[in-house]
Amino acid sequence: MFHTLVYNAAAAGAGASNVDFAAASDTEVTQRNGHYTFSEPYRLAAVTLVGPSVTRGRFQVPHWNALAEFQIFSANRAATPPSNPQWDLYTAYPIPIPLEEEFQVQASNNAGAPEAENAVLQIVTDDWNLNLPPPDAQNPFPFVARASFTVTPIVGSWSGGQVLAFSQSLRGGVYAICGAALQGADSAAFRIIFPRNKMYRGRRLRPGGLVQTTVGDTINNQLVPWQFGWGLWGMFHTFELPVIEVFGTTAAAITYQAFLWMLYLGQDKGILDAFVRSGT
Repeated sequence: MFHTLVYNAAAAGAGASNVDFAAASDTEVTQRNGHYTFSEPYRLAAVTLVGPSVTRGRFQVPHWNALAEFQIFSANRAATPPSNPQWDLYTAYPIPIPLEEEFQVQASNNAGAPEAENAVLQIVTDDWNLNLPPPDAQNPFPFVARASFTVTPIVGSWSGGQVLAFSQSLRGGVYAICGAALQGADSAAFRIIFPRNKMYRGRRLRPGGLVQTTVGDTINNQLVPWQFGWGLWGMFHTFELPVIEVFGTTAAAITYQAFLWMLYLGQDKGILDAFVRSGT
């Protein structure tokens, strides 16, 4: 399992050096002094720095700083994630995040005027893996479903869950989401909220990714295959569908297209019940 977080500088100063980003409001992660703090073990799996004039970034964490400054190399010089965004990707060896320390993100730019900048983080649990649940024996293959929703993003905040309208009604039963992409402008990131999901040390995580701003964009070529590169995102039953939220960069009504890579697991609701009970 994994969780998507965003740090934001609403108006980073022109030519700013190491400007401190603020943690976006998040119901599942504690904050102190505008920074996330973690009371359960997580690992950093990826970070993406996005802004029209960003040049570099860094983490400021006491435990890590005892060794050296942990730099952020990715610099996506765009208001929203560009085609084939550059990630600092650590999925091969996710880095342990220190417990109960303020986790700061800072960035520099060569802008000529103040600008909005974001850092999107993917953190994984200490038991994270790429395993997927066994599919229905009669339908043992992943498929892609499309759904849409319309929302006016909130600049610098998560929108809250939006109801999905699928292009075709799903067959009744339990599904596992094992990959997702979202197309639409004016947002930096998205997250899927599952009505029922496996708990991680008492928290219900919200997996997500970067928003693909234009149809035909390359989502990312660093994580291969990217569709299944994050393992299991979560499960749901068709009587209680998941919802999606976006992290806004511009406040304008947008219709988003969601593409979900899914496995059909069967009609027995007990599959979902067992998954939920397996949480900690």
